[in-house]
Amino acid sequence: MSDKPIKIPGPDHPISIDRNTARVVVKLDGRVVADTRDALTLR
Repeated sequence: MSDKPIKIPGPDHPISIDRNTARVVVKLDGRVVADTRDALTLR
């Protein structure tokens, strides 16, 4: 793990949340653990 402090969203560290219209597939060791077209993108 990192020694960096966790930043909390706020005026000095904004975060945006947008719908992701693309299909998102998450694999672990070659096995699908998540598959969605309803994901969110955090920036």
